[in-house]
Amino acid sequence: MSFQSERARFEEELDSHYRAYPSDLSGLEAEIRAASAEHPDWLPCTCKAAGYALMAQHCRIKLFRHFPFYFEMDVGKPRWNLGAGGIGGWMKSEAFGRQLAADGSAWWAMCNEKGLSIGWPVLDDNHHAIGYDLVLRDGLAGRIKRAEQGLRKAENSRERSFLEASIAGCRALMTIAERFAQAAGELAAGEREGAVR
Repeated sequence: MSFQSERARFEEELDSHYRAYPSDLSGLEAEIRAASAEHPDWLPCTCKAAGYALMAQHCRIKLFRHFPFYFEMDVGKPRWNLGAGGIGGWMKSEAFGRQLAADGSAWWAMCNEKGLSIGWPVLDDNHHAIGYDLVLRDGLAGRIKRAEQGLRKAENSRERSFLEASIAGCRALMTIAERFAQAAGELAAGEREGAVR
């Protein structure tokens, strides 16, 4: 099979997958918001970790037959969304998220007035990296172990909350990876085309 024909098959698979978007995840979002509302004392990192845990368990996953290095977790964002949409942004409408946006706008306005920044606010509240060099070196289990060691030395509730959220975030990633691995195994078991398998 040629690269062009395989690419065409993948593009059709991708187009077909995204025809159903954006997904309605309002029920899951309501569940996440309810958990947050039940705990008004939670720090933002704790709220985010609780949301990650629910999304890791309940958001639909998709592996693509014709491109093994592309896979998707349905968080309700349309295909061309740059990061602002979907269930992952639920905290933006919470008090913390609104305050973050207001602070960012105030900061940007001052920078704009002084000619330091033009364009849109450069407050990046959509992209977060977990320190991939550390994950590749230690694995997620190693990062959890390190955070657990930190918990034993934590000096206050904010430190403990942050470390507990870090652990929950790593566990959510492990849950997602396990779901993808299981789905890949099931697809491979039923796949008749050798190259795809």
